[in-house]
Amino acid sequence: MKVKDPPLVLDMDSLHNKRRLMSKIGKLTGLWEFQMRPRKKNRSLNANAYYWAAFIPGWLEWLREASGEPWITAEQAHEALKKRVLGAKEIINKETGEIIDEAAPTTHDMDTAEFAEYLDRAAEFLASFCGIVVLPPEVFFEEKEKSHGKRDNNNARQRIAA
Repeated sequence: MKVKDPPLVLDMDSLHNKRRLMSKIGKLTGLWEFQMRPRKKNRSLNANAYYWAAFIPGWLEWLREASGEPWITAEQAHEALKKRVLGAKEIINKETGEIIDEAAPTTHDMDTAEFAEYLDRAAEFLASFCGIVVLPPEVFFEEKEKSHGKRDNNNARQRIAA
């Protein structure tokens, strides 16, 4: 199995990089295939952690209570939220025209701006559809730090008392 080479990333604001690239291209012979696109900044791990900690638990709890189905998982809640917020595309049997299933777009490949837009839309949906208010990230992490600090202090007090 051949290992795929990592993509070449160049800062095209640099005149030096542009000259080096043009020099290399000028020396090529034969047929070549190029694919160029602007580099997108991937979403951060913090944004991902915020989503799974601030959005999914409340939505999961609401789904379980509203449906009476305690077996719903966090991953299923995530898929359901994506469908509600991003919509779903039908998967159709091309021979019969029958709808086989629906699939929501992935959030995995979203860049920072796209994921931020998804979070905004998801927060609006959760507030209007089921009354769940999602704290903004700065407030969420501040509250989380406070609760961890209290828990750590309580644990320390329990250890000292023992």
